Amino acid sequence: MAKPEYQGDWSSLAAAVVAADPQCGWCGAVDDLCADHLVPGKPQFGVRTLCRGCNTRRMHGATGPKR
Repeated sequence: MAKPEYQGDWSSLAAAVVAADPQCGWCGAVDDLCADHLVPGKPQFGVRTLCRGCNTRRMHGATGPKR
């Protein structure tokens, strides 16, 4: 995924990322999506779409899709 432009407005960046890629990058879900920093707190290193379930799993240490 190409790096989105970031100019300090997280909500706008998050909305643009989800609109450009409207499915979870891990499980393919299309509901309850959010933007996820590839490097937490540093959007200049990339942002991707994850569903809230996968994003929560990632926050608890998961490193990829559930197999």
